[in-house]
Amino acid sequence: MLAAWKTLDRSDKTSLILTFQVAIITSFFLDFSGMVLVCIPLYIFLRYVQRPWSKHDDKSVSIFERHK
Repeated sequence: MLAAWKTLDRSDKTSLILTFQVAIITSFFLDFSGMVLVCIPLYIFLRYVQRPWSKHDDKSVSIFERHK
């Protein structure tokens, strides 16, 4: 599991951590099925929002290269 955690990119870890926090908070108010119904769409939404804006980010010029 540690190897799988290391292979995740930064935005995926952020989405996962935020979803776990929401799951912990909702566990006080909802049962397990309610938590699943809240957390899975939340995780998918966060991954969608935090996706790279371009499919060609690796070909783009970094901000440090632009200001030389």
